[in-house]
Amino acid sequence: MKKKLIISEAQLNKLASYIAENTKYQHMVEIIVDDLEKNYRKAVETYEDVISGDYQQRNVFEIKVSEEVIDPLALSEYIQKKYKVSEEFSQQILDDWCSGSINNGLLSKDVNI
Repeated sequence: MKKKLIISEAQLNKLASYIAENTKYQHMVEIIVDDLEKNYRKAVETYEDVISGDYQQRNVFEIKVSEEVIDPLALSEYIQKKYKVSEEFSQQILDDWCSGSINNGLLSKDVNI
């Protein structure tokens, strides 16, 4: 049995806008994650704290081609400039990529592009 759904033009425009926005969001996440996977490795850097003299560890990224180490802030700024996304979005995508919590192009926390 077939059923018909009747919606107004305004409802259709809202629905189309929502679908396009979700698709754009997921597509942007997938493009950035693909770039990260191809060009960077997750790494841990050990450094000596100048004040306490203790050794500390922090998460960093290694550029695969040059094997140089880049800190998360610099990589976040690079993502912001390259893809024209917000600071919060670039930070969230790096956090989720490191923790492996990106699922089907969706981040663990909903942030604006």
